[in-house]
Amino acid sequence: MEKENMVILPSIKGKVAVVTGAGSGIGRATAILLAKNGASLFLMSRGVENLQETQEICEGYGVKCLYEATDVTNPKSIKESFVKCLSIFGRVDILCNVAGGSTGRKSTLDMTGDDFDEVYKLNLKNVFLCSNEVLLGMKERNYGRIVNVSSLIGRAAGDNTNIAYSSLKAGIDQFSRYLAREVGEFNIRVNSVSPGYIEASQRITELWAKTQNMGEVFERLSIKRPGKAMEVANAIVFLASDEGSYITGEILDVNGGAIMA
Repeated sequence: MEKENMVILPSIKGKVAVVTGAGSGIGRATAILLAKNGASLFLMSRGVENLQETQEICEGYGVKCLYEATDVTNPKSIKESFVKCLSIFGRVDILCNVAGGSTGRKSTLDMTGDDFDEVYKLNLKNVFLCSNEVLLGMKERNYGRIVNVSSLIGRAAGDNTNIAYSSLKAGIDQFSRYLAREVGEFNIRVNSVSPGYIEASQRITELWAKTQNMGEVFERLSIKRPGKAMEVANAIVFLASDEGSYITGEILDVNGGAIMA
């Protein structure tokens, strides 16, 4: 991953960034790219072993990088992680809400309220809770950057997920727009990055290998291949940088031309 093309953005150097979902995939790529650009990092994810691996890569760029095993579906766990982060770094300049996930393919009639709640906590509620932890400090310092990760599936119905996941990813985009309007006067910018078919983990690669029509799906894209985690991270970090200083409330598609609108 480190050898992939990575954007260089001078304004990131010296900033303090929090990345959720940093143990793998897009979250790990985002943390690595922020480290390469000189940001201090606080990483959150459930798996300690994966966080340690991300930390080691990031520290290779000479930055301070700490982590906390965090269950983003648990408000208490989120609160404790941000308390630790602020006790060490004193502030958060950049928040990248990458953590999320689906409970898999399931029809609406087969879903229960508990199923929906699980997906809600994993995808949208954690974005609200994590953002709330940093907004006051950002407002007081008149500086902040929040980038949320949604999904192509929030705008296009798909066969391999469920109505909760699709609806809540759409909710992340609207959350970003609303919050951007609310906090813009305090020099806080809020944006979403909406990935398409991204080969972000071995699990996804194996899933695609079992899906017969994925070759046809990629052939329909303008860029006829799946994306890479670092290609999404480049977009996230650009929006988190001062090089993107006049962009807020934007939904940036990184989908190889799957949707053009």
